[in-house]
Amino acid sequence: MIRIIKPGMYSSIQDSGRSGTERYGQSESGAMNYRAMMLSNKMLDNPLNNPVIEMTVVGPEFEVLDNITIAVFGTEKITLNGSVITTKSYIKLSKGDHVKVGRLLDARGYMAFRGKIISDEAFGSQSTHSQLSSIKALKAGDIIEVDIVNEPRLAKKKMSKYPTVKTYKGKPVIRVILGEDTDHIHNLNVFFKEPYTIKSDSNRMAIKLMGKSIQADNYDIVSDATRLGLIQVTKDGNPMILMNDRQTTGGYLRLGTVAKIDLPVLVDQRLEGNVYFEEVTIEEARSLFMEEMERIEGSYYLP
Repeated sequence: MIRIIKPGMYSSIQDSGRSGTERYGQSESGAMNYRAMMLSNKMLDNPLNNPVIEMTVVGPEFEVLDNITIAVFGTEKITLNGSVITTKSYIKLSKGDHVKVGRLLDARGYMAFRGKIISDEAFGSQSTHSQLSSIKALKAGDIIEVDIVNEPRLAKKKMSKYPTVKTYKGKPVIRVILGEDTDHIHNLNVFFKEPYTIKSDSNRMAIKLMGKSIQADNYDIVSDATRLGLIQVTKDGNPMILMNDRQTTGGYLRLGTVAKIDLPVLVDQRLEGNVYFEEVTIEEARSLFMEEMERIEGSYYLP
C-alpha cells in the first residue's frame, strides 16, 4: 500500500469504466487513455482492465507502506528516494521508499500496481467520476491498498515499440466518423482542413476546441443520448468532444464521433495544443480499433 503525500494536479483511480450505466443517467467514466491503462497492467501481468491511478499533467508524490511493484506510463523517469530512475520497465518498491512522479510527458499518465487496488466501487466499477459523489479524486493523506499477487517472479518486460500517431504539419491527426447532423453544416470542409486548439477549460467531461467557426442552420437538436467521443457544435460555432465523465444526454448539433483508436492520442494532447481532424468510415474505424486491440493483447508493444 502507499500513502499519498501530494496528489498531483488531478489523480484518480480508474479502470475500464461502467459499461451499460448510461441508461440510468451515469456515463461510464474509466481511464481516458485505455491503451496506457492496459499496457501498464500488461507490464505487471495483471488483467488489462485492473484499476490504475490516472495522473493529469503532474503525477503524485507518495510514501510506500508495503513492498509493491509498479509500472508507470506517461513519463520516462521518476524520482525514487531522491534519485532519478527510468520507467521503461516495472519498478520494485520497498517499505519506506519515497516516490515522486512529477511532470508528465503528455497530458495524462498511468500507474499500475502488481495485484489489484482495493477501493470503493459503484455500479460495478472502481472508477472515479467527476460527477459521482461517492468516489473522489485522490488527496493528500489517502491510503491506497493493494491486494498483492504472490505469484512466481515477473518476467522483465520493456516497451519495444510506441503507438504510431498520424500527424499533419507536425500535429496529431484525429480520425472522425461523420455524425447525424452534418447535413445542417454549411462549411464542414473547414473542420477537416484547419487546426483546432484544445482549450484550457477542457477536462474529463469534454475536450473543448477553438478554431474556425462551424456554420450551421441550427445548433440545437431534440435532446438525445450522447456517446464517448461525440463531437458536438455549440452555439458559438466551436466543437467540443464529449469524454468519459460526460452528461448522458445532450441537445447540440452532432458533427461526428472520434474513432476509438485515436481517443488515447486526443486525451494525451496538452491544453492549448493544436490537432487536425480527418474523416473515416465506421468500417475503417472498427477495423483500426480491432487491429490495435490485437497489438495491445499480443506481444507488439511488450514482447
